[in-house]
Amino acid sequence: MPYQITVVNIKYGDEFRRYRGDRPDSMVLDLPKNILELEGQKDKFYDSIESFACNTITRTFGAYVTFLQVYLPLD
Repeated sequence: MPYQITVVNIKYGDEFRRYRGDRPDSMVLDLPKNILELEGQKDKFYDSIESFACNTITRTFGAYVTFLQVYLPLD
């Protein structure tokens, strides 16, 4: 089963590519394995998750993410 994070309260800034439709304010993302390998290093792990979420959503919806909150699954 993949490690999924829930991203909520997504706020968008400048648009760099047109996107048809509404941009979501929440979504669920699957983390890649290379980020999961950092789980023992808490600070690096959390920073990598936040960067992954921001970059993925920015590229997908053509607007820079200015704010978001990430919820990790419970162990």
